[in-house]
Amino acid sequence: MGVRELADDPRFNSRKARYENKEDLYRLLEKVFLTKTAVEWIGLLEDQVPISPINSIDKALSDPQVLSRNMVAKLEGENGKEINIVGNPIKMSEIEKERFRFPPRLGQDTEDILSEILQFSPEEIVSLRERQII
Repeated sequence: MGVRELADDPRFNSRKARYENKEDLYRLLEKVFLTKTAVEWIGLLEDQVPISPINSIDKALSDPQVLSRNMVAKLEGENGKEINIVGNPIKMSEIEKERFRFPPRLGQDTEDILSEILQFSPEEIVSLRERQII
């Protein structure tokens, strides 16, 4: 059964009918969609319906558009290990080059946050450490 036959089938000629027969419809559509590649289907349908491929993570992160928008940044850690991180999706014309930091190690910034942001005294921080809260 091809696409045209599916469109003429009374089991699928209304929203209600398609819902009531959705298992049959899915099974038939799967057979039809397996007859062409994703690229072929996109080429056939792109002028008729909104369509786009569903990429795997590796394909999405290597897409030319994603790379041109600086959506993947390569960082090098203190140990020389490189990692890829996702860039900021919000782009501003006044910012020439985004800067990214390697993610901190667990607890790396604890004392700075407690003392500089939360205004804990050195004694309070020592007490938290002694009580194994940090």
